[in-house]
Amino acid sequence: MAYESKVYIVEHISGFEYGNRIAEVRLSKMSCESGWRELFTKNIDYKLFMDDGNTEFDTDRYGEHLKSCSIEVVTEWVEKEMQHSGYNWRLPILYGLLKGFAQANLRKLEVVHFGY
Repeated sequence: MAYESKVYIVEHISGFEYGNRIAEVRLSKMSCESGWRELFTKNIDYKLFMDDGNTEFDTDRYGEHLKSCSIEVVTEWVEKEMQHSGYNWRLPILYGLLKGFAQANLRKLEVVHFGY
């Protein structure tokens, strides 16, 4: 079984009620047995805006509250997952993006999971 997933790279400054979406990667189907969804354990305490700039949200299309994980943990998981045969071809794209953000060492960023 698989779960349609995308992730947002989000800058969230403590005390603000909204997160700033920096990037988005659509991963399509991610295996439920891979441990992917279990990476995201921290409920976000802010809202994000849809592309229209007016509609705020903090739940995914399945009605689940959005959860986040650190860039480092997701990067490590993706690196290990890419060693298995048959991995999702979009993972190297996500990996490169996450490595770039980690190397830039900019603001505190986190990865937010969105099921669709």
